[in-house]
Amino acid sequence: DDAIVLVPSPGAYDTRHELQAVAAEFVKQGWKSVLLVSSASHTRRVALIWESVAPTIPYRVVAAPSPGFDRWWNDGKHVRSVAYEIGALTKELGVRLRLWIQRNFG
Repeated sequence: DDAIVLVPSPGAYDTRHELQAVAAEFVKQGWKSVLLVSSASHTRRVALIWESVAPTIPYRVVAAPSPGFDRWWNDGKHVRSVAYEIGALTKELGVRLRLWIQRNFG
């Protein structure tokens, strides 16, 4: 059955913890796949984190409508959002690199 389900994630303080809550609910409910909806600037990081926390769960990331985002550089709000995401994505890549180094080099 197709369904839209909002998965509460009380206590989650970042995207990784929110996605961990979604993955846990996925397993609990026995769903076949998940559609992750996020802001346009956030989709790449959502995909990257999802592949880290739930590598075996089929997914698709979709950007929620964001009027004007296609010309983000003309809107201060969108510029701030993109700048934040660049920093957050860099942090996430750093976390993954650190984990890889620990696994491979102790």
